[in-house]
Amino acid sequence: MKIIDQVVARLNATKDLPPSRGLLEYGPGKAIDKLPAIFVLPLALKAGVVQTTAPARARLEMRFGVLIAFEVLDSTTGTAKELASLADTLAAVRGALFGWSPSYKTGQIVYEGGRLLSIGDNVGWWQEIYNVSEQMRAENHG
Repeated sequence: MKIIDQVVARLNATKDLPPSRGLLEYGPGKAIDKLPAIFVLPLALKAGVVQTTAPARARLEMRFGVLIAFEVLDSTTGTAKELASLADTLAAVRGALFGWSPSYKTGQIVYEGGRLLSIGDNVGWWQEIYNVSEQMRAENHG
């Protein structure tokens, strides 16, 4: 997905952030080599307003997540230092993405919120959720 690649590139170009990757670069048998780690993944795609007169067009809304894995030395609560580090990472991610437009075909990225997914095995997982829309237009098949 092109927008996911553009978001990964934007995060990788942002100072003070660890390298970002698409989620497919992490999976069974692949370890996280350094924390914090950032992954970008598509969450949902839906069509909005559809125009059927030629050329057909639709507004597509993509919801995507930025998944942040961070170190937790105390697996039950985390420490102030670790949470401060997460807060710095979140601020940098939000600063890089909120209001940015990946291309002239898309709207600006909108921040929807975030939440803690889990803490275990000395790793915490936080997910930020964003939304961006773009116009899809039918190609001329004449």
